[in-house]
Amino acid sequence: MSQEITLKLPPDLAEQLGQRATAQGLPVEGVIVAELRRALSGLGALSRRSSSLIQRDQSALHLTSPIMGLVEGLLSGETTVREALTRGDFGLGTLNLLDGEVVVLDGVAYQQTADGASREVDPAAKTPFMTLTRWRPEHCIALHLGCRHGWQELLEELEAHFPSPNLFYAVRIEGRFESMRARAVRKQAGNRPLAAVAKEQAVFELGAGSGTLVGFWSPAFVGSSLTVPGWHLHFLSGDKQQGGHVLQAVLQEGRALIQPLHHTDYDLPQDRAFLEADLTKDPTEQLEQAEK
Repeated sequence: MSQEITLKLPPDLAEQLGQRATAQGLPVEGVIVAELRRALSGLGALSRRSSSLIQRDQSALHLTSPIMGLVEGLLSGETTVREALTRGDFGLGTLNLLDGEVVVLDGVAYQQTADGASREVDPAAKTPFMTLTRWRPEHCIALHLGCRHGWQELLEELEAHFPSPNLFYAVRIEGRFESMRARAVRKQAGNRPLAAVAKEQAVFELGAGSGTLVGFWSPAFVGSSLTVPGWHLHFLSGDKQQGGHVLQAVLQEGRALIQPLHHTDYDLPQDRAFLEADLTKDPTEQLEQAEK
């Protein structure tokens, strides 16, 4: 069904189109229609690009900084937790001067201190390193874990359901745990290499209880410069009062959601300490010592 549309053009635009029509030997209406088609085509392309960027953002692993800086002892950043959370609502990290661990669940960041306690983070607090994504359960692989799993058994079960070893994955496990051993770094007085800090970290038992494991798995080819290769998981208790970086756990029963991540993006700090740091060394050995 055809429809009639009336356009009212500004005088200067009408004159410009009239001159173009005369020069091309075309009716003014034809020139106007051609311009409209061009404009609509541009809007369509813009819409497609915007949609592509939105989809990319929703399946991306975002790093506020490469972990190599943290390994080399650059323990302070200029990114606030509030700013970091604009890039994702699920993840983990730490605060400036390694003031405990951080876990982000459902858009809320929690600080986990050396005594195993957990509390919401001040959004104005700053972070030298956080790993985040936008949690999209509709994009996840769901896995029912109906029987007891030791730590290695649990990790192997999860990896068996990865579509590929060459992707990043965000993993969320909700369940009841028979036991939980975790750690948290202690706040430092100044910059120190991560491996030295880790030797003084607090290790504690959280005991039996319910809660959520939050974390990521990164493929081996990424190495140790951008993020922690392999598994990096933090725990938050069901009452949000306890948690930390997980070292060992026994799962009684639970449900896992695995979200494949097809894109990565990261920020490079602009402070003088980062710009002048020597980041040419291979951080693998130091990061492995820190993660033990």
